[in-house]
Amino acid sequence: MATQKQINAGRTGRTSGFKFEQKLKIKYNGVEPENGQDLWGERYTMSKTDIIFGKKNCSIKNSETSTQIQICSAERFSRKFNLPKKVKEALDQFVGNHPLLLTKKGFKGNPTVMKEVCEQWSVKFKDLDSVSEQNRGRLTAKNIKNMSHLVDWFTNNMEDVYRFVLAESFNDPKNKDNIANTIWWSAVKDDPDSIVEFDIEKIIYQAKKKAKASIRESQTVIELGPLTLQMKGSGSSGASYHSMQFNMSLKDLTTFMEEK
Repeated sequence: MATQKQINAGRTGRTSGFKFEQKLKIKYNGVEPENGQDLWGERYTMSKTDIIFGKKNCSIKNSETSTQIQICSAERFSRKFNLPKKVKEALDQFVGNHPLLLTKKGFKGNPTVMKEVCEQWSVKFKDLDSVSEQNRGRLTAKNIKNMSHLVDWFTNNMEDVYRFVLAESFNDPKNKDNIANTIWWSAVKDDPDSIVEFDIEKIIYQAKKKAKASIRESQTVIELGPLTLQMKGSGSSGASYHSMQFNMSLKDLTTFMEEK
């Protein structure tokens, strides 16, 4: 179980982002919230609010390109949303969430392990792409039997998914300081004078109204409006490598919010 000290250390390790947050904190006289308990009361979890400026609980993004908005395990995501069986099975295969793939030995580059996993998933290993599936320890969308169930679930739960990714994560809603209501995104990296502001509730409203889930041509990314989901695919352990990673860019979000 992570301690508050460990979580804070992880946060300060994001050197560039953290320094930019501190610039804004000083410039606009902001307050940094403490991390609180997760919604199950089991452990501390990262606040979605980076800095509080008056009534604005700001999630701060400092990137001119696509950036990571939320990362989590498929298990915790499935637990939060109580995913139906077929939806969970598809999600697990999409990000390689399997006990054998979460080990140091088997998380990637081990076709023998992946072959055993495929047997348990009732998938023909020989039909998989050697690089993107056999080596990376997951299935692409076209080879997932229940993929349509996963896509439909995201379309039907778009409002809740956006609220999770942008505002809440696994934070207990009673810890109001940890729930973000505003995004401050730098149009120019490291420039506190280039901030573009978004009201998160307005983003959620737009997503509920018009965002539809679809599979990108690569078969490894699910598009959810300006938000995308993929397997993280980096890190030195299975737990991080096979995480769910939600990304977004300022350009895509701005376009999405401007569209009628």
